Amino acid sequence: MFNEYILEGKCLTELNTEMRFNIADARADKAELVRFSIPLSEDEKDNLRLSNCLIKILRSINHDGLIQFYVTDKDFENATTQAEFLINKYSDKLLPSNTEIRHFYIKM
Repeated sequence: MFNEYILEGKCLTELNTEMRFNIADARADKAELVRFSIPLSEDEKDNLRLSNCLIKILRSINHDGLIQFYVTDKDFENATTQAEFLINKYSDKLLPSNTEIRHFYIKM
């Protein structure tokens, strides 16, 4: 029902491969919700670059129809429909991002 993956890739290509593999793994496990987490460094520029890479990949994966939708911290702040759905259905699985790790949620 729920899978979590801590991503270790440092560039777009590595993250793309890792995320697509993990999504295939979650699909095989019949997971409904996936949490991708990226450990943050002290370099805010690098953290922003990684987050943007992740969002770009998630947008592509969503466009390919491999996932229903994804939710970022900004979506939770803006209370988007997708974020509200996750809060209502999976509130026990949701963790806020902090200074050490950033979470991205994917509805399969």
